[in-house]
Amino acid sequence: MSELSAPSTRSFWLGFLLVAVVAFSTRLIALGHLQPWEDEIWSYMGSTDLVDKMLRWETPGNREHSPLPFLEIKITRALLGDSWFTLRLPSALYGAGSVVLMYLVLARWVSLRVALLAALLLAVHPYALGMAPLGADVWPMDVLQCGCAGFGIVSHGENAA
Repeated sequence: MSELSAPSTRSFWLGFLLVAVVAFSTRLIALGHLQPWEDEIWSYMGSTDLVDKMLRWETPGNREHSPLPFLEIKITRALLGDSWFTLRLPSALYGAGSVVLMYLVLARWVSLRVALLAALLLAVHPYALGMAPLGADVWPMDVLQCGCAGFGIVSHGENAA
């Protein structure tokens, strides 16, 4: 059995809290103050005209991104207003969620120390932080990572090795 046999251990929850605070704070602090770049303009335009985006989804020049990230951006903009922060928020939340889910999976399957080290390294890794606000560009990778981690947690159940 792994070091984490019961998820209610104090060290597990302290590690979880540390990882969550570091992951979310590094991705959300100053998120709206970064200068926009070309792909973010396209994310804004795609979330503004969703009908056009959905109609042209599978055309040769538009195969890179599904309409779903643009729908999430549109909903976030409708709820929180138009800003660079709200444009980048869905992707930043997926990135932070990926870090937290990695901690949960590794704590369950490997060990608490490995989970904490790996999650904190990913939480502060410059490339991961640089990609956090990129909207539709990184969205598929983050959703895949979150989905795989969630599937792993559910399918592994109580039979942790």
